[in-house]
Amino acid sequence: MYPELSPDNRWIAFFIFKSADTFQIFVAPLRGSEEISRSAWIPISGDKARNVAPTWSPDGNLLYFDAVGTEDRMFAQPLDRETRRPVGAPIPVPIDFGPRQFLRNWSESVLQLSRDRMVFPAEQDTSNIWLMDLPARR
Repeated sequence: MYPELSPDNRWIAFFIFKSADTFQIFVAPLRGSEEISRSAWIPISGDKARNVAPTWSPDGNLLYFDAVGTEDRMFAQPLDRETRRPVGAPIPVPIDFGPRQFLRNWSESVLQLSRDRMVFPAEQDTSNIWLMDLPARR
């Protein structure tokens, strides 16, 4: 589930595993210690995607997420200020990495946002080409 509390402490964002290859993001209102019924969950991403690790923008009007397996990989979904329902399509967030860098899986780590900065884990792939003789045939 990996819950993420909104900046105003009134909403919670989370993702659930629908199948081995499908994860869906939801937002739900918090009402004290009251249980949140599934009927109150607001779907943010489609139910046939691999979207994980929702992270609120500092003002709570965008929900960033990792779209695993897509070319753009990171998206921001605009949300209605009052209902927190999606407004329009998710916006791709361009990340300009070098040829050997890649974004780590957010389900293993955390994206952090400030008003004008984003901090996230990235890795650099370094490798060598190895040459070896095949084992002798008998």
